[in-house]
This record gives sequence, structure tokens and C-alpha cells, in this order.
Amino acid sequence: MKILLLWDYYVSYINMFYRDNEIAKLPYSTQLDFFKEDYFLWYAYLIPYLEQMGHTVHLIIGNALPLQKAWANENDSTYERFTTIKEQIKNISPDILWVCGSAHYLGPFLKEIKDYCKKIITWVASSDGLSVDLTNVDCVLSSHDNFIDYFKQNGMLVKKMLPCFEPNIVKKINSKSVPIPIPVSFTGSLTANYFINRIDLVYYLSTRVPIQFWVDKPRFFKRPLPIINFLYQLKLQSLFKKIDAKPAVFGKDMFAILQSSLISLNIHGDAAMGLAGNIRMFEATGVGSLLMTENSPNLKSLFEPDYEVATYNSKSEAKEKINFYLTNSFEREAVAKKGQERTFQDHNPKTRANEFIEIVKSLI
Repeated sequence: MKILLLWDYYVSYINMFYRDNEIAKLPYSTQLDFFKEDYFLWYAYLIPYLEQMGHTVHLIIGNALPLQKAWANENDSTYERFTTIKEQIKNISPDILWVCGSAHYLGPFLKEIKDYCKKIITWVASSDGLSVDLTNVDCVLSSHDNFIDYFKQNGMLVKKMLPCFEPNIVKKINSKSVPIPIPVSFTGSLTANYFINRIDLVYYLSTRVPIQFWVDKPRFFKRPLPIINFLYQLKLQSLFKKIDAKPAVFGKDMFAILQSSLISLNIHGDAAMGLAGNIRMFEATGVGSLLMTENSPNLKSLFEPDYEVATYNSKSEAKEKINFYLTNSFEREAVAKKGQERTFQDHNPKTRANEFIEIVKSLI
């Protein structure tokens, strides 16, 4: 079976990836290998396991300009973003096209390339995905039950699939890049449009626990916002005035930060509606950090609360538990070890690859 993954990566990550300008001069296949070896997104973790199962797997990173220009040059083509991607899809003619990362690959774009693909799957795990044009999409994958219910109610075929962590990443992290242990870390996004609960908690904790931030300063919107989002935008501005936020990190750089963190703080986006299942849960536990996350009603299906991960029900409880685990290393390390074991056992790419193929078989 031929499987094609079409994704857009975060622009800030792509800019960071090409900070070494020499990479941009390399052949297409070499650049693509460098992307895979940096472990930016969990979807790509599945590729070697799908290949071991006998499938042919291709990856297109549609917004990686040097990468895509290299492909066009090597194929005697003139680069134009969407034209080049269409040419790649036509050349591959996949049995399964798995597309995500940007709405502009859906709707009219899919209409133009659907004849070159037997089945088309997309991934939705944010509120933006609830309003996109899913015409010509055969199946939606999501990690969150509330999204699954939404798509079912709207007549879409939808299947549950969780993110995962590649255990081999642990062997490839440069631990020397972060020589001093980090008491508590937060790595992720902070915008008033999507993360009100997240802003609320990190603002509270910023002066009460030794937390460090790796997050890009958000763009503040001048256009009218709903009043609640506007107020949280002001709160976010205040937060950035009092913290020393370091630039966002991705790939192996991010894993080095997480591995050096005694505690990794996790707060799901507002669209999750209180349910657990984001990628940070598996990344933090996977590298052996103690995950501190919300005590979500579905958490027990992923991790055993306060045995494999630490949980909180309120801002004050988060503060109390962080301080407890910082001063009780035996308990902290025991929970972190159990969390890592659970991720290695149940939330690994080999398991997800098998789940993905079972979903695909039901479509063809």
C-alpha cells in the first residue's frame, strides 16, 4: 500500500530548522531525512513502522520552502507551492493520502487532486478543524472524544487515534545541551484565542513555583475580540512583562528541555473541553520527566492518575503538588518512571501504526 503524509510544519520550527543555511543546499531526500531525524511531529514516527509492515510511505512537508524547491529543481519543474504539491501527489498516486496542518489542503485543493488518491484521511485536534471544508475527505482522525462526537453528529466517518512517542528519541537527546536541571518547565503556545485556561494557570504559577518558559511571544490582535479573549490578551501581556520567556523549542531541542525538567507542566487547549489526550502528555512522560496535568475525566484510559502522572484539579492544587514533588525526589522519580514505562508500552508508534492500518483497511 502507498501512503502519503501531507503536512505543514510550524513556521517557527521551519525557520529554526534552517538556521543552518547549509541544510537548505542539500538534495531533497537528504533534507527530508534531516527533518525525520529531528522528531518534530509524531505522525512521522509511524513511517519506519509502516515500512516494516511492507507499505511504501512518502512525506511531503508542504511549507518547507527549501525542501520543496529542491524537489522541483530535481524534477525539472518550476516551483510554485500548490502546483508543486499537486505534481508530487500525482507522481505518487497514493492509496491513502493523510493530510493535515493547514485548511488550504482541504476543500478546493482536494477536489483537484482527489482522482490521484484512492482514499483521503485528515487529522483534526483543534477547534480550527471544526469549520473546514471536509468535502472529499473519506475519514477524519482525532484524539479527542468531543471532536469525534461532533463529526459523528455531522455525518462524517471518524475514528479515534491518539498521538504517540518514539522511545528511541531518548537515546538521541543531547542531554549536555541543558547542563542544569530545570525545576518546572512549560513549553508550548500561549494565545488568548485558544488557551484561556492555560494562561490562567501559568499566570498564577509564574510567581509561586520555579517555572521556566519556552514559548514564542504571541501576536497580540488589534482587531475586535470577544471580551473574554480580550481580557486574557491583556493578562498575557502582563505575564510576558514579568517572566523571562525563552524562544519556543522544537524537535530534539525541545526533548532535551523536557528531559532536563524535573516536572513538565501540561494544560490542554480550550477546545479539548477538559478532556486529556494532547501530544505533550506522551512527550514529557516519554523522556522521563514527571508530567503534571489536569485530572481529566478520561485520563485514566491513558495513564493512572497520581501513579503514572501527577494531576491537579485547581490552580492551588497544582502549586501544592509541584512544591511537593520538587521536595520529594523519591516520589517524583517513581511516578515519572511509571509514566515512561506506560508510554513506552502503550503509546508508541508501532502500536499507532497498527491502529492506523486497521483504520485504513476498513476504508479500502
